[in-house]
Amino acid sequence: MRWLSVCAFLNACTWSVSSTAQTGLGMQLAPSRAHLLAMMSALVSLSAVLQFVLLPVAGKISDTFGRKATMLVRSVVMCAFPATLALRPSYFVFCAQRLITNMTYPINQAANDAMLADMFEGEALAAASARVMSQSGAAMLLLPMIGGRLAERGFGICYACSATFSLLKGLVEIFCLQETLGTGLRKQESSAKDGLGWAASVNPFGFLRLFRSGRELACLALASTISDVCDDTTRSIGTLASTSPA
Repeated sequence: MRWLSVCAFLNACTWSVSSTAQTGLGMQLAPSRAHLLAMMSALVSLSAVLQFVLLPVAGKISDTFGRKATMLVRSVVMCAFPATLALRPSYFVFCAQRLITNMTYPINQAANDAMLADMFEGEALAAASARVMSQSGAAMLLLPMIGGRLAERGFGICYACSATFSLLKGLVEIFCLQETLGTGLRKQESSAKDGLGWAASVNPFGFLRLFRSGRELACLALASTISDVCDDTTRSIGTLASTSPA
């Protein structure tokens, strides 16, 4: 539990510190401000669609490959792209980083939630989830202020720090974090689903069943849907505001 909280903190540090340099670096690399505005708007929309498709399979991926391996994928992605942007920035890598890191978010979150569910249940699970979320909240509160100072010295410094946080997160996942999905269970799940054959049978609209699964679950699904819509809308407005002419 302690190391999972550390991973949550480092994960939030990774994108919190790089987000302060994101708009500035994008304006340096893009052919024009208008091109950046159009590209960022398209990437936000495409990311939302891809997350919509990936969410139903995120848990299956975690059950097949294990919690640690699934979380480690995001650490590798979040280390490789910022490191590249810090050393040899390019507009292609900048756009690819925005898209791929957004794609790995729901898969990483599903593995994180599954690991908590493996260790706790009931009220203990709620308390453990709140503790992990508080670590992420602390990073989101502190790192943007630090990132703003670093961005004044160079956008590459922010991305170098972001890559360092991801590297630390990956090391914690490899050497400190304990796999909570038993080896036997993992093999059983993978064998039962015939490798990755289950991916072809996943319905991306399967979440609609939640709205027909009882009043409490329907309310929870509705609240989650509204929250995601508001989050994507806020992100889009932020992108438009940061790239529009003053």
